[in-house]
Amino acid sequence: MNQNPIINVYRKAKEKGVLVYFKDLHKGQIMNCLKDFLGSSECNEAHQKKIINYYSQDVKTINQVIRVCKADDFKPIIGFLNLETSPSRHGIFPLTKILLEFDIQLGQELKKIQKNLKAPFITNNLFREKIKEFYLTDSEFTTIKINGDLDSKLGILSMEDYYIQLSYTSYKDICNQDSLLKLEKEYSYSKINKNKNSFYKSNLAKDYVAKNIIFNNKVLIIGNPGVGKSTYAKNLCYKWAKEYKNSKSERIIIYIQLRYLNFEEESYLVSFINRQYFSAIDSKLFSLNALENFQLILDGFDELTFENQILLISRIKRHNYIILSRPYGLINHDLNHDISIQIDGFNSSGIEYYLDNILKSKRKKKNFLKLVEQNRVLKDYASTPLMLSFMSLIYLTSKNIKKDLSSIKSIYDLQEKVYSWVLSYAIKKKSIGRNKIKHSIEEFAYNMQIHKKLKYLGDFEDPFESTVEKLSAIGLGSQRELNSFGFQWQFSFNTITFQEFLAARYLKNKFRVNCFFSI
Repeated sequence: MNQNPIINVYRKAKEKGVLVYFKDLHKGQIMNCLKDFLGSSECNEAHQKKIINYYSQDVKTINQVIRVCKADDFKPIIGFLNLETSPSRHGIFPLTKILLEFDIQLGQELKKIQKNLKAPFITNNLFREKIKEFYLTDSEFTTIKINGDLDSKLGILSMEDYYIQLSYTSYKDICNQDSLLKLEKEYSYSKINKNKNSFYKSNLAKDYVAKNIIFNNKVLIIGNPGVGKSTYAKNLCYKWAKEYKNSKSERIIIYIQLRYLNFEEESYLVSFINRQYFSAIDSKLFSLNALENFQLILDGFDELTFENQILLISRIKRHNYIILSRPYGLINHDLNHDISIQIDGFNSSGIEYYLDNILKSKRKKKNFLKLVEQNRVLKDYASTPLMLSFMSLIYLTSKNIKKDLSSIKSIYDLQEKVYSWVLSYAIKKKSIGRNKIKHSIEEFAYNMQIHKKLKYLGDFEDPFESTVEKLSAIGLGSQRELNSFGFQWQFSFNTITFQEFLAARYLKNKFRVNCFFSI
């Protein structure tokens, strides 16, 4: 019996390695192949008729195909190619042939691009220039983002103009468990005022960092939630790139958001760097050992599981690094370090400078500070940059400023105000619908929290995809594709603080409902 010619073409293409969408015979990938084909210049009227013919009589246009098609529609194609079974659906031969030819053409083009690359791996000098350019152009490093500020009510905050120096203390007792737990519970306000007479005379980002951190090989930086660790690290990268001198002896600094590492990969650090800083057709970094002088900025050590923390420590012990973590993240770890620093947030001058930039009015600033002074919770948290940004957002958007700010009795209340405003504003702007939005968002955060996940991996068939899209739309998190075809993605909240708040809110409402039914 003669083999079906389509199956022969598929087998040869697989042997030559020129399949992209059909490579793993995944129904979702083949669905994406159809959608991309429909959007390409290759698709003509004859193709469209054959594609429509694959669907039911109710589908009469290509727009309807795009609207109704789902991954399960392509199971018959997988069965036909993989199991070589007889077609179980009308029109399977023409559709498979169209999509397979499109996929092979794409695969051949990609192979040509890879073959024409002049260097398979990147050189030290080219790497230095690439990462410098990234820090100077990518919005993660050139702007300061405020959670929930969808329409930039606070303005576009450039790193150049709006970064405000943080207060710090040089911290020697970093390996003592009791000391670390005490730091975790202490407000930024009390830390700053306790030490204001003996510390904070230096400008952290300009003097202490430039003269001490970059010239120390191993550095630990600790700080409580929302105190500005990540923004501080990105500002360090931005300043390095801006003040960079074209010298081979100058140290390269490489920012790595630890929550995005895939520890299942053998070279997880190098893999992240290649994904983050280089496009699919760029030369790649083969090994960290290929770089001559560098320092890793490892942000979010506390966000890793204990097992992954151990793996990372063993991997980086021969490298220079700056590790940023909440205090509790360092418990039970004897991390080698030259210096350690505790970031405490804004002192009174930093708060005033922040408000000058955000409120842009002396009268507004005076009224704001008066409200803060009258409320112990606001006063305690005003030194924390994240919380101060939330207070500012409420101040600028509330119709009843005094009532909204004065009624805040806890950090939970503060986050509740911001959360309610963000949702109301997004619904009003039709960024999201009204249907059970709060419950789905909070349940998702709770599931991530109880499973100790700070990133969520999914694909286009994932049950939480709709929730993730809503969270991204309202500015509380970000969804990132893990490959160029969008088959897989990962999501994380912009701050763990808000993930924790949403999980707590879900639990609170769940207990309230259970208590009601038990009465």
